[in-house]
Amino acid sequence: MYSGKDGWGQFPAAERAQASADVVRVLTDTRPRLNVFAAVVEQSQMLRTADILPYCYEMLSSKFDDYLALKFQRENDPQRGLFVLDQKRATEEKDMQALHRTFKQVGHARGRLRNFAEVADVC
Repeated sequence: MYSGKDGWGQFPAAERAQASADVVRVLTDTRPRLNVFAAVVEQSQMLRTADILPYCYEMLSSKFDDYLALKFQRENDPQRGLFVLDQKRATEEKDMQALHRTFKQVGHARGRLRNFAEVADVC
């Protein structure tokens, strides 16, 4: 965003800086409470570039699912999650939807996803 990549170049530097500051403010504001899950991967540690997105999705979705299960156990709060994907390419979005269905129906390395309402993409 700040550097002007991926379409952000159409906005002046001052607006990009303000947008970045606004995102940080939202993430650090305690009202409303916001939980953010992120994955950081050293690309050189992955065997293939094509493995990065599925790996990150598995890490994020399983941790988010675990969080929702723990919330139910501790607070008896039966929340369901909404996973929002930033759609860069239509093929990535289709791949993530298919991967999500597999994780939910068949499972992944850590089990199956159980607490998702749906997975959405944003353009």
